[in-house]
Amino acid sequence: MAKTLIFERSANVDAEQVEMKLFKMSRGYLLERRIVEKDASASVQVLLIKSLADFDRFANADPYSSHTTLFYNEVRRRLTDGE
Repeated sequence: MAKTLIFERSANVDAEQVEMKLFKMSRGYLLERRIVEKDASASVQVLLIKSLADFDRFANADPYSSHTTLFYNEVRRRLTDGE
């Protein structure tokens, strides 16, 4: 399954780094959110976006949303513009 990176941002939140990537795929979009802890351990959440409602649920549940609101707004714009 081929995917093309169309958006990538990161932010430092205390001692952690939050990274977000949006990929365009042949059948929609894929969003990856990575948290890198101060000890370098990382966790990744992957969302296959089938609808804006899927995206909204994911964004609204993000405990880092106060630091990533601008990222989510940009991703939403790209989704609605069909980039």
